[in-house]
Amino acid sequence: MVERPNLQITLVSGSCCAPHLAQLDKELDKNIQQALGQVAARVEVKTVSLSSILEGPQTLNAKQRAQVLSLFQKYSARLCPAVFIGDQVRFAGSVPTVKQLKDALDTAVHEAS
Repeated sequence: MVERPNLQITLVSGSCCAPHLAQLDKELDKNIQQALGQVAARVEVKTVSLSSILEGPQTLNAKQRAQVLSLFQKYSARLCPAVFIGDQVRFAGSVPTVKQLKDALDTAVHEAS
């Protein structure tokens, strides 16, 4: 039997639309990895591009996609990077610190239990 992760984190990358955002993606990935090392939970992390979200619904569930589209209408690609924890956008438009990510993950783990 395969164990399911306690949490799913989805990172929305805007580097497809604005190449200068690739540096923010790298910084976010580094911070996520550090935060994950401090959280007692199984976490699945996936990255999706903003362009794939705009082209169709297959990369996110309906609730997640609606949130991204709403943010995109307001902020364009400046919403990136964005971080979903579960179905909720927790961060958008800047790279959260390791502490911010850890706190958000701890809260999500607590809410899930």
